[in-house]
Amino acid sequence: MKRLFNLIVLLMLVSVSAMADDSYTDVDNIQKFIETISANPSAHIRLTADINLSDTHTGSLSGVTFKGVIDGKGTDKDGYDIVYSIIGLGKNTAVAPLFKDMSSATLQNLCIRSFRLVDESDDNLGVLGRTVSECHFTNVVFSDISVFCDEDYAGAIAGQAFNCNFRGVKVLGCDISVDGQYAGGFVGSSQNCFFYDCINSMSSGVFADGSWGDAYAGGFVGKSDKDTFQYCANLSLVCGDDDRVGGITGYSDHSNFWQCSNSGMVVQGDEEDYLASRAELMKKIQEYQQGSENHLKIMFATLFGSVAEWTALGLAEFGLLLGGVALGVSLVTVGGIIFAVGFAATIIEGIIFFADAHDELGGICGYALGGSFKECANYSQCATRDMYVGGIVGQTWGKSSDRCVIETCLNQGSISGYEHVGGIVGCCEYTDVSNCLNTGPLSSYCKIENDIYGIDAGVNTFSNNYFKAKKYNVNSNEFKAVTEEQLNSGQVAWWLNGGNGTSDAPWRQTLSGDNKDRYPPLDNSHDIVTEENLSGRYTVSTADELMAFAAEVNKGAHPSYIVYIGSDIDMKDRVWTPIGTEDNQFVGLCFGGGHTISNL
Repeated sequence: MKRLFNLIVLLMLVSVSAMADDSYTDVDNIQKFIETISANPSAHIRLTADINLSDTHTGSLSGVTFKGVIDGKGTDKDGYDIVYSIIGLGKNTAVAPLFKDMSSATLQNLCIRSFRLVDESDDNLGVLGRTVSECHFTNVVFSDISVFCDEDYAGAIAGQAFNCNFRGVKVLGCDISVDGQYAGGFVGSSQNCFFYDCINSMSSGVFADGSWGDAYAGGFVGKSDKDTFQYCANLSLVCGDDDRVGGITGYSDHSNFWQCSNSGMVVQGDEEDYLASRAELMKKIQEYQQGSENHLKIMFATLFGSVAEWTALGLAEFGLLLGGVALGVSLVTVGGIIFAVGFAATIIEGIIFFADAHDELGGICGYALGGSFKECANYSQCATRDMYVGGIVGQTWGKSSDRCVIETCLNQGSISGYEHVGGIVGCCEYTDVSNCLNTGPLSSYCKIENDIYGIDAGVNTFSNNYFKAKKYNVNSNEFKAVTEEQLNSGQVAWWLNGGNGTSDAPWRQTLSGDNKDRYPPLDNSHDIVTEENLSGRYTVSTADELMAFAAEVNKGAHPSYIVYIGSDIDMKDRVWTPIGTEDNQFVGLCFGGGHTISNL
């Protein structure tokens, strides 16, 4: 009886599964695609071939709010996973968005490419429509899309997004431009959205003119409201002709950023600056090309995972993809390009250039109201003729009960401006900054207080932050200037991790071999820094060795050595001179190993 019951349950499950599978309508041409959605905007569609738009069909669904599912995953004749595409008419022929809006819809395993959209009279423009709300996007590529909007809110996907989930979404080689405000590689603005493992790639551009106010331009979104960004990377050109421009977002209202990076060019200037920067970007891309037009082999370096290698085919049609991938490499084919699903970062150093007198420029965010930035990195050069420019955030503001947090962040770019220039943040108020490292040089017309922030506007806390030593020297519990030797040895990584030598320590550093790191990266594919593998070791086991070491330090040698006490040491009958003088302080590490130094 029990076996019979189990068999009945199994048959029911198989039946339900078959019914669920049968709920999808197979679509292999544009005519059936339009007919299916026109008849039922909530239809579940499974693509079995690429869908090519034609002149006669463009705009056929532009009055529809799509609420269904589109799945582009298929299998080729050899049994490999393949992702089908919805293909527009190219960048030279303007078409209407696919839909009016999307609501509670799902797009997955899909490529949408070769679209040009132009709107000279209205807000909100993107290839999928005006707005997307309560939607889910998983493993979707938006490629070779141009969006030109004379008003506000434009992105490759939509003008605005509300309560949406973006996972593994890649925007490649797209151009987004607004004459007004709010331009983003994904959407013009977003609210309560989740971005996970997403990329806005190089060879694409975002431009906001800011004709009637701040620009709000970002590699992902122009303005972000209570969103979450995790494992996201911008490799794109971003430009705004006014305030609030950033690699991920121009403006953040209580959004949170974790393990995000910027390596793109972020320009604050007019359209002429934007076009000049595009030319510079394309030159940079060409320097990294290998092989022929139809077979470009690119080595991707990751910020948070293992190194992977992609082979890209047909890049002339899609625009070039330069950057990185990590975490769980699963190859799928998207319109002729083989993609490995995972988080991307880049080894290519970009440029942030602030052309005119505008404020609030940041590698990750231009202006942040509350929220948090954790384990984020900027690799770009930043320059401004005005103020409030930072490698992570241009300006932050919070309040006593709602503080902004910048924790465990890295800047390696060159930062310069008229005043209020910081390796981590340009101007901060009600902000907590901790465990951050700046190794990029700073320059300013005005005095530089330290390499972490440009101006302390009040009610901030700073702890355990480090910067590479330069002509000025600031040392305290909040900030510490460190030497090249300390950075090379792993000593700074050890300090940043708070002496944590376990696998959950965020700061890593490979300290030996061909791949030895000069500075500690935020990259968990590199080695864990422990007491045992710190370089620059100096072992002291006898009274004579201890006195010799003290004499060396006091003469100015080995100030940042890592000292290990090898045994108990008795200093009886010795004339002891303490280690370090006012001019030659010992700033290294000392590991006692449980031993005792007596009779000093």
